[in-house]
Amino acid sequence: MQCRVVFAQPGSNPLSQVSELFSIYNCSAFTMMSPSKLHIEQRVKAISSVSHAETQDADSFGTRAENYYQKRPQLFSLLHDLHSRYLYLADRYTQALLPSHRRRHSASELSDFESASSDAESSLSFDRPPAPTPSLDVLGALVAELVATEIDREILLTELGGSDRARAESSRKAELQGSLLEVLEAERLVLLGENARLGYELTAATEEARRLALEAMFTRQKAAELARCVVKIRADHRVCLLGRKIDELQKQVYGLERRNRECYDAMAKREVEKVEVRMEVERLREENRRLGEMVVGRRRKGKEIVTRWWARLTSLEWIISPCGPEINYKGE
Repeated sequence: MQCRVVFAQPGSNPLSQVSELFSIYNCSAFTMMSPSKLHIEQRVKAISSVSHAETQDADSFGTRAENYYQKRPQLFSLLHDLHSRYLYLADRYTQALLPSHRRRHSASELSDFESASSDAESSLSFDRPPAPTPSLDVLGALVAELVATEIDREILLTELGGSDRARAESSRKAELQGSLLEVLEAERLVLLGENARLGYELTAATEEARRLALEAMFTRQKAAELARCVVKIRADHRVCLLGRKIDELQKQVYGLERRNRECYDAMAKREVEKVEVRMEVERLREENRRLGEMVVGRRRKGKEIVTRWWARLTSLEWIISPCGPEINYKGE
């Protein structure tokens, strides 16, 4: 089993390192699990292609947030799968090929190999020369342990980078919040000044409202007094008009009474005149009757006188000459 060990540099990209690790650790043990190998290759290619496409704007906040919330779980899942498979292979090869009496020897050689590999950590990659004494089982165990250590280290570096980015983001947010706090403090001072000005205006408006309320109360009192005066004047005017009407009516009554008295006097005079006229008529009637009686008496007396005279004349016919006029009395 030919394998190469790659030690990651602190400033390298974890996705590219995982892809390189997977391409370098193409051992013969993966030939037993070709479908899983193809699946892992597809996942590595997907993450690597997306990562290389976003290298230009990798410093933007949206890209970092997407890498933190989407790519980071995928990377952790891929690293966890690689770590599980390498541990499985290491345990399998260790149980199948490594005898029990060689395990302590392989552990000492593993510690020597780790001390030697720590000196060569600054180089990007190297081809480990074949050891003269250890067998393939020892190499498999070493490779499994190194892969597990490298994966843990990459995970820690990734988490450290994420924490650094989060800390930088937190510091940037803190700066933004500080500037926002300064702006808010300035706005608070401005609002305090505005509040003081509005308080002064409110006090002035309150005083003005109180003064206007007093003036309105005084005006209402004056208006009530004027209304009472108007009502009183209207009542007096109505009383005056009614008094004038009463005076006029009294004058009319007096005039009517005077006319009635005059009419009554005139009627009394007429009655007196009627009585006088009636008495005069009666007197005239009596006078006429008396005169009539006198006339009748005189006529009767005159007739008697005429008769007597006629008798005398007739007795004295001889005295009258024959040439005298013949007197004929009508009615005889």
